[in-house]
Amino acid sequence: MNKRRFIKLTISLAAIAFIGKLVADTKSEIQMMTYRIKKPDLKTIFPFWEGKPLGENGRFMNLEFPAKNKLSHAFKWMLQKNPQK
Repeated sequence: MNKRRFIKLTISLAAIAFIGKLVADTKSEIQMMTYRIKKPDLKTIFPFWEGKPLGENGRFMNLEFPAKNKLSHAFKWMLQKNPQK
């Protein structure tokens, strides 16, 4: 096998593996809230507000949609056909 054919084969296999990983990785992982941060000096319109939730890694998380976002999900979303057309 010559060098050029080997390089083409390696690149195509890597691309197939990458695309397969994007397609196969469809499960959504839910991020768990560890604790909340609240500033008592900050006035809120909800008297029952407990504070902004923090995730497992200590970063702020979305209260309504607590999923862990992955780069593979973004690529899959960008490369798929628009279902509304």
